Amino acid sequence: MVNSLIIARVLGPSIFGIFSIFYAVMILSWQLPQSFDGVFVSMAKKSDTKADKIEYLKSAIALKFLYLLTLITLSYPLAFFIGNYCFGKQNLNLPLIYAFLCGSLLTFLLTIASTYQEEERYVLFALIPAVYTSAIFIGLVLLLITKIQFTLNTIFFIYVAISILIGLFSIKFLLKKKGNLIHINSPILLKTFGEGKWVFFANVMFCIYARMDILFLPRYVSYESLGQYAVAATLISVVTLALGPLAGISLPRASLAIRSKEAFNSFVKESLFAVLLIELGIVLFFMLAFYIVILFYGNQYLISVKILRILLVGWMFGTIFVPFQFLFIALEDSRTRFYIELIKFLIAFFLLYILVPSYGIAGAAYAITVTLFLGSIISFFILKLRLKTTFKELCLVNLS
Repeated sequence: MVNSLIIARVLGPSIFGIFSIFYAVMILSWQLPQSFDGVFVSMAKKSDTKADKIEYLKSAIALKFLYLLTLITLSYPLAFFIGNYCFGKQNLNLPLIYAFLCGSLLTFLLTIASTYQEEERYVLFALIPAVYTSAIFIGLVLLLITKIQFTLNTIFFIYVAISILIGLFSIKFLLKKKGNLIHINSPILLKTFGEGKWVFFANVMFCIYARMDILFLPRYVSYESLGQYAVAATLISVVTLALGPLAGISLPRASLAIRSKEAFNSFVKESLFAVLLIELGIVLFFMLAFYIVILFYGNQYLISVKILRILLVGWMFGTIFVPFQFLFIALEDSRTRFYIELIKFLIAFFLLYILVPSYGIAGAAYAITVTLFLGSIISFFILKLRLKTTFKELCLVNLS
């Protein structure tokens, strides 16, 4: 968030609007294959031998390589299609290609983090992704204190250069730690892909849905309005950062929660307590929104205050389901989670299509807020039905 703050304050709303498109696509490209890391953590927690855990990790790494090669190969036609036909802007080819390159390389950093997540070493799990953002911060600060001109192109250079360095280091670290990928256990690879494909599709829906507002707006609003909205969306990342450690802890614990009703009840109590603390933080954030925007971004981003408050209301609802979404992975029922994310995606798309042309960036914020509310209700309802079946089957097994 600090990096975006520096860029937004120095470059102004219009240029920051262009950067926000690059950043949204980069984060999207970075997060999409994270599903394979999630499958590795879930499967490894259920494995009894270290050898099997290593095979699950090697399978996740192999699938990440496939993703990297595919995205880099298709980067130009994807950038041309998305920029010209989806966003309706003709000057976005290079920013989008840079975004695909950065995101696809950084995904290996998340694989390193997942190894610590599986070992329940949550401090290291949380710190690993911060390596990248810290490196970017250092690069931006050096840019500010030197005589090099602070432009969008120099910012892109910093992001691309650091992404390449960290990506190559991550690949080298993983291969050195877990061996080469020539000898992979085929049944485990197929199992990882079989379960992972639904988690991947669900993750695709979730990640696109999470950034659909930024991806939807360029076609209908100016870069300046997009920059105003992007500041609010950037500040919302404070909430998602708070949810990161919660998600990291919830995934391995969800795998244990479905073994008995007692373990499940304990998981629910711990999760709700953690969610309550985050909700209190969101309320405080809502009250201080005006002062935070003016203090950090300046009066030029005053419009962002209203957008931020609307989005915060939505995230008060969206936060509640976060720890419980991993129960679908624990149940090895990622297909159902994919359908849930697809429903949320369709709701958001419909509302954005209706509201944005008439109400601009405020319409986008209202669309996301309503979707977060409806999505949480639908998700809890479907999860309740799924768990009812699971515990009924568990009781029958125990009785036999």
